[in-house]
Amino acid sequence: MESSVMQNLVTQFFSVDHERLDFLFRMYRENKKNQRYKAVLLFDKFSEGLKRHIRWEEELLFPMFEKANGLESAGPTMVMRQEHGQIEAILEEISDGLKNDDHSEALENTLLELLLLHNEKEEQVLYVQCDRALTKEQLLARFLDM
Repeated sequence: MESSVMQNLVTQFFSVDHERLDFLFRMYRENKKNQRYKAVLLFDKFSEGLKRHIRWEEELLFPMFEKANGLESAGPTMVMRQEHGQIEAILEEISDGLKNDDHSEALENTLLELLLLHNEKEEQVLYVQCDRALTKEQLLARFLDM
């Protein structure tokens, strides 16, 4: 019998990465007023990690899920891709603001709200569907081939 971790490989892997990214964003926000240099480094690490996470989903996970379900850039992955575009645009705006020493609390709050809703949809719906549709062998072969 497989362990529950292996049965929920997608949910486990991507949810842990969400937690890591959430932590980096929190650390950035906590440091931005008093330790600007550290805050900028934290934001860059957060932004780079989030963009990599999105690439993993869009280039590896989503195509596997769509193929397994007979979808072609449709269904839940289409919505996730649209939201990824919004997230990346906000990341760029915040990054540009940091370069100009212009912090936008409202923009950061917008990103935070978008990520909370987005991550919840992925963790509660999409990843669960991926875990049902894909075998651990498919996932490991694809991700080890990166």
